[in-house]
Amino acid sequence: MHRGTNLAEGLTITERGNCGITTRITFAGDTVVLDMEQDMEPILRYVAEMRERNAARPFAADKELGHIPELFYRKINLIKDSAERRKAVRLFFKQNPAFCAYQPLLS
Repeated sequence: MHRGTNLAEGLTITERGNCGITTRITFAGDTVVLDMEQDMEPILRYVAEMRERNAARPFAADKELGHIPELFYRKINLIKDSAERRKAVRLFFKQNPAFCAYQPLLS
């Protein structure tokens, strides 16, 4: 431990990384807390634009499905089995419909 530093009072390290993700590591006594957050507003605007483009496309094959924020996609991408990964993607969109641009995906 660095002399003169009292971790019981708390120390927080904040890093702003790629994809708008902010990571905070807080040390307080014997406790370490990791907190990650991502600004979703730009992503929600992007998904709204996807919906507008989808409305102009007549064929389902041309539709954009949606966007999974990096903070969530990291966990889904760790799934090795492709069928299980597809299930996780569908589940994400069902639980978070604001990120889905193609409504039939929710049924």
